[in-house]
Amino acid sequence: MSLEQLLSHFDNLQLQNAPTHTHVVELVCPACNLLPDRDTVPCLDPPKYAAYMSRPPKNPASLGLIDTSFHAIVSSSIASGLLAEDGAHGELLKGIEDLVYVAGRSKLAIVPFFDRNSRRFITRFQLETITKDGQTSTRTFDLGLENMEMLFDAVKSNGCISMVRHLLSRESLRAYYHVRGQLSDWHGYSFVRDEEASWDVEWASSHKTDVEHVFLEKLSRLPCDAACGMESVRYILPCGHELSTTHAAIAAMSEDDCASACCQICGTRFLTGAEVLPYEVRLASKRCKRAARIHDHWTKLDRSPSPVKYGFDGKTLLDAIRAALRGFATFELISPASQSVPRHGSIAAIMEYLERILAEEGSIREEMPETMVVLLIDDILKRVRCNYGQPLIETSLPPGCGQFFRDWMLRAVNFVTDRKCDPPACRPGIHRHDRELVYGCTAGGVVDDGRMPLTRSIDEGQKPTGMEDLQAELAEMDLERTSSLHKELAEMEVEQRPKIVGRLGREEYMMEDVGAAM
Repeated sequence: MSLEQLLSHFDNLQLQNAPTHTHVVELVCPACNLLPDRDTVPCLDPPKYAAYMSRPPKNPASLGLIDTSFHAIVSSSIASGLLAEDGAHGELLKGIEDLVYVAGRSKLAIVPFFDRNSRRFITRFQLETITKDGQTSTRTFDLGLENMEMLFDAVKSNGCISMVRHLLSRESLRAYYHVRGQLSDWHGYSFVRDEEASWDVEWASSHKTDVEHVFLEKLSRLPCDAACGMESVRYILPCGHELSTTHAAIAAMSEDDCASACCQICGTRFLTGAEVLPYEVRLASKRCKRAARIHDHWTKLDRSPSPVKYGFDGKTLLDAIRAALRGFATFELISPASQSVPRHGSIAAIMEYLERILAEEGSIREEMPETMVVLLIDDILKRVRCNYGQPLIETSLPPGCGQFFRDWMLRAVNFVTDRKCDPPACRPGIHRHDRELVYGCTAGGVVDDGRMPLTRSIDEGQKPTGMEDLQAELAEMDLERTSSLHKELAEMEVEQRPKIVGRLGREEYMMEDVGAAM
């Protein structure tokens, strides 16, 4: 079976195995085919954080996005309590919630536009469902501005509606690329260029938020008596508690310190989310640029495998698979956690299985690289078990899993076959040659036909380190929820400013812990 045949078979089984207690809904926005005519165009706001960040790169893969699709899981645990008679938004919600009783998949298409006939803004929804026995149904809902407000207010916990809001606001770069692709497919690139030109000035147009100034404005200074000393200062915090510190400690606080400072008594942060939002988005935007450099190592391996048979060592392949997984890591500004396949719970089970079968394998297996990719994916789908002991191929996985498995294993196999370091430049472990990641063997710098195991080390010129340090070097981001920079800041806070600064409070942009899957 070829790789494409395997993935097609997997997609068909996913539809047949769709359960009745959950239902996957694909989201498409803007669905320009739902517009009244070709002269009507979608009414879209600029991306939510455009004013605080620079223009995204042209290629979404450079940020770790293997695709830009959106989906939502409708489950029986979520019910809005609204009835169809509550209005058009109630009818839409009931139609979505009823999907939990249907075994199959659905598509929810959304497009906002100005209706010239009624002279009002309308958001049109089309819900199309296909059951696993092949029956289809389609319903259309038109919601005005008031209905949309009630829709978002009534069901804040509904994952499907949350993703609709996310797409309409383009809250992440994944949403930005998704909308861009839909507009380009329907109206052409010239329309996309004109649409973006209308708010092009928005990118990074806001003035730098002076977080230190906002921080000091939130503190009410109290008079100090002689016993306090000349350097001492007292403040009333926004929460009402009192803070005693020194002028030097306040002056030494960085922008990061001010943004994350909180009361040591009650834990209340000094600054609200709105006050630090521009600063937080700028930080996340900088991390996007660092992420783009890291992902560039792996996107170069997104190509057809070599047509030459190769001897694969189990441990070599396992370490390549580990490293390649980190190449898909993203964080919230790039993609919502619910849309990221590498953060799915099945990844932990997959890595546990691969470590068990590959780490102890000492023999060399001669295979065509494409055949090795097929064997790995087939093994994962049929032998990895979760959801009460069912193999993955018989469970309902998020959309995009098949494509992710393909790209993940393809990168790992291509790394093993294409990035072997040749003498005399060879160094042990993973290292860089001309900014490309390569690997060498462990014994004396001699490579023996590419069959030596990939060692758990990195040689960045002179100093080999452990595999975990390699992953940190590859990612340069918060794979373990705390970067080395943040660790240094935390140590400084403990030693110099224990009474002022609490924990860092930027969970919204912290990377999900893909490392837990290893």
